[in-house]
This record gives sequence, structure tokens and C-alpha cells, in this order.
Amino acid sequence: MRDRGVSEVVSFVLVFGLVVSSLGVVYVSGFSGLEGARDAERINNGERAFDVLADNVADIYNEGAPSRKTEVKLADAQLTLAEPTSFRVTVNDIEDGSGNDTVFRSETRPLVFSTNNGPSRVVYENGAIIRSDRGGAILQKAPPLLISEEQTVIGYVVMSPTSDTTTSVGGDATVLVRTVRVGQSTLVQDRDNDIEVTLTIETATARAAVWEQYVNERADWANSDWDDGDNVPCETTDIGGGRSEVVCTFEPDEFYLTSTGIKTQLVS
Repeated sequence: MRDRGVSEVVSFVLVFGLVVSSLGVVYVSGFSGLEGARDAERINNGERAFDVLADNVADIYNEGAPSRKTEVKLADAQLTLAEPTSFRVTVNDIEDGSGNDTVFRSETRPLVFSTNNGPSRVVYENGAIIRSDRGGAILQKAPPLLISEEQTVIGYVVMSPTSDTTTSVGGDATVLVRTVRVGQSTLVQDRDNDIEVTLTIETATARAAVWEQYVNERADWANSDWDDGDNVPCETTDIGGGRSEVVCTFEPDEFYLTSTGIKTQLVS
């Protein structure tokens, strides 16, 4: 009888331990899945807010609006004016005083929405909205670029922080993004019919792939017939530190380059 009692106690302990372990596994996996779902919803909300932001900023560089305000609800997320993305344009028939091709440079601060736990990001960069996840990045809203053999137009959307703003806000706050136009100009207006334009973009590697794909697809869609023969004007090079450089070469009949300066303030 004693042996039988001991056996029953051992069996109970083993079964109880198995049940507790199973509950622990279910709790951990369920909690992880719940956090993943919450992060995905936060990113989706951030993407919707950035869609409104992009339209508001487009009012500034397309319609000449002096300023716009956009609300972004964080809900345990982060909003950051990130490391600058650089754009450089050279045109073969525009020289500086030394006889070299003039380089038209621009640096813009991408606005990044991110969660505290996951790798997902929503980025507003030079008029484009790019969403990045573990599997890569996709373009959600196109930038102000027109690519074709007849006419190529590139618009710089130069966002920079005001002197009195923080560059990062986190937590559960609702952030007011104030964007104010501080200048707008046409840098190049060339109708020479014999133009070679080089656009160089230095940005985060995941986003560089999106820029390359977008420009190449636009060139192919426009059926441009440039010297490379395959309608693929862009190539990307990894320059280290999580950064890459996209170099695109165009040969349009007409080329225009515009620039709009926009001061950005994050108010929580």
C-alpha cells in the first residue's frame, strides 16, 4: 500500500509539473504573440498618420502653403528626426568656376515612427513613405519624382529641425508635427536636349533598395531609351555602417530640379 501511495504521489507531481510547464509555454508564446499584434497595430496607425503628414507637406512643396500641422499618436512608440539622408545631383553641361560639373546637394532629416519592441519602421523621406520590417522595405507613397526620356523632374523636400525642437519623442504622447516652409527655388531648368543627369542618394540600406526599385520601375514604365539599353538607370552600393548609396543616371530631353526647405518641430 505504501508503494502504491508513493507511486500515486510521484504521478501527481509529474502530471502537475507537466501542466504548469504547459501553461508557462502557452503564457509566454501567447504574450509574445499579443505584443507582436500590438506592435503591428501601432505601426499601422503610424502609417496612417504619415499618410496625412505626407499630404500636408505636399501642400507646402506643391501648392505653396506656408505651413501645416499634423497630429501623430504614439501609444508606446517613438517619433524621431533621424540621421540625414543626402541627395546629390550633377548635370553634365552645368559647370562651376573651375570647369567641373556643378553638384547640387541636399540633406534632409527623415521622420521615423518606430515601436519600442520590434524592428518595424515607417519613414517619411523626401516626400516618400517607406515601411520597413524584418523582411525588407516597401514604398507606401511615391516621392516627387518624374522619370522619363522626354522630361525628368526631381524635387528636394529638405526637412530640418527648428533650433528649439527635440528630435525624438516617445511614450504615449500625441505629438504635433509642425512643418513650415522656409524657402523654395528652382535649382536647374535645362532644355538642352543633350543632358546627362546623375542622382546620388545616400540613405539606410533597407530604404536604398526601395529608391533603386522605384526609379528603375518608373524608367521602365516610361519606356525610356537611355544608353544602358535596359531601362535600369540605378545601381546600389553598400558603403558600410548600415548605409548604402544609390546612383542613377538619366539622359532626358528636359531636366528640372526644385528644392523646398521645411523646418520641422515636434511638440508633445
